[in-house]
Amino acid sequence: MRYGQSIKEDEEILKKNSVEHHLSVNEFNCIRYRQEEKSVLHDIIMMTNQVLPILVDDITVVKAREIVSKTIYDERILAYINASIVPLVTQHEQYIKKGGELSMDALVSNTRPQHYQ
Repeated sequence: MRYGQSIKEDEEILKKNSVEHHLSVNEFNCIRYRQEEKSVLHDIIMMTNQVLPILVDDITVVKAREIVSKTIYDERILAYINASIVPLVTQHEQYIKKGGELSMDALVSNTRPQHYQ
């Protein structure tokens, strides 16, 4: 998706509308929706850019935590990493130590919370 306006421009349009009331209810709601969608996409891109370096190599939990502590400051991303990525890396380390390898599908299914299984 590509948008003609930035999130900031959407904010300015909505701010101007709060004074001048030049938008219809539908126009206002569409701009709010578009603004929120951009915000979600921005958050996904930001999270991906921060989480990807942890997943690219054969990484240890210690190295993953080191990268996280130096580069990630968003609490939501930290929570995601601790709940999802660290268990995957930990389990992968355990299988490697035993001399085996594990596919990503097996890792995901083995670390999925019980209420998802």
